[in-house]
Amino acid sequence: MTTALTLAAQSAADTVTADRRRHYWETLGTDLRGVSSYDDALTAAGLDWGLLMTEMSPKAVLALNGDLVHAVAADRRFVLRDDTNLILGMVGATYTGVDNRSAFSVTEHLHRMGASWVAGGETDSGRTAFMLMRPLGSVVTVTDKQGRTDQINVDVQIGTGHGGAASLTYEIRATRAVQATSLAVSSSSFPGMDPSIIVRHTSSAPDRVKDAKTIMTRSARYVLGFTQIAQKLVATPVGRLEVLRVVDAMFPKPKRDLVDAADEIGVLRADRRAAARTRRWTARRDEIIARFQAQEFAPGTAYAAFVSIAEYLEWGAPCKGDRATAAAKRAFLDKSRDLRSKALSVLLNPAALY
Repeated sequence: MTTALTLAAQSAADTVTADRRRHYWETLGTDLRGVSSYDDALTAAGLDWGLLMTEMSPKAVLALNGDLVHAVAADRRFVLRDDTNLILGMVGATYTGVDNRSAFSVTEHLHRMGASWVAGGETDSGRTAFMLMRPLGSVVTVTDKQGRTDQINVDVQIGTGHGGAASLTYEIRATRAVQATSLAVSSSSFPGMDPSIIVRHTSSAPDRVKDAKTIMTRSARYVLGFTQIAQKLVATPVGRLEVLRVVDAMFPKPKRDLVDAADEIGVLRADRRAAARTRRWTARRDEIIARFQAQEFAPGTAYAAFVSIAEYLEWGAPCKGDRATAAAKRAFLDKSRDLRSKALSVLLNPAALY
């Protein structure tokens, strides 16, 4: 058992150094660090294109039964890129499209307030576009008992959709600098650390200035709150059993499906499904523990446990296709935020495990 765990720890350590090098925006976008103007940022990120709104004329389409029919979509328009004429979406007649230059103008105001561009890009052929900004001083530095430090960058991701979305999103992203792992948590678990702001596409230019001020205030508050949380985690010792309890609180041991005992085939299938689920459950526990034991910063602490769980959620969880691309998309969409928040809540209140 000890040998197996040691090998698992070595495997996790190898994985940590091999697949944690690229931030999601390096895979999905363009590095904008060093860019000093809004126009240059748009051009470098490939976001210097606009939108065309076109009426939908009747189209000849092939029905499922093989008949050729003329289809009409009443009160609908196409949204196209003006550089490639690619159709981004179909919208209603009252939809107001907002191009990239207008959507990301808030970044120009943020830059004037001391923030810098980090990255920008698009996904799904431009149906979704984003820019990442780093407010001045928006970095969390954590120190462990050995005097070593760990850096967490607190950035703001501005996102917009051109396929029919009616809003812009401003999201605070906390990312570990060393392993490019997302650590942000949700406001539902930690009041006062609201990571998201949603505004209407049609908001005016003065509203963008107001948005920039709000973003700067919230990011500063987030840095302060996250620093306090991280230092508390570093000061809290935990062992293997405590980590397993946290993992089990997040992912309870799977139960066997209830089937009629007289149904022999049903029982056999239920047993196979239960065995497969248990294997996945065990593999997840083993990998998180291996990552926990391989952590070099603040080893044997709640911070190491939290980072190990976050690493697994973003980089180690099963995926289809290329792992690096899957991890980048997970981080971009931040699908693990709620699970990370749950893990952090338990780690800050270990009494809840007993």
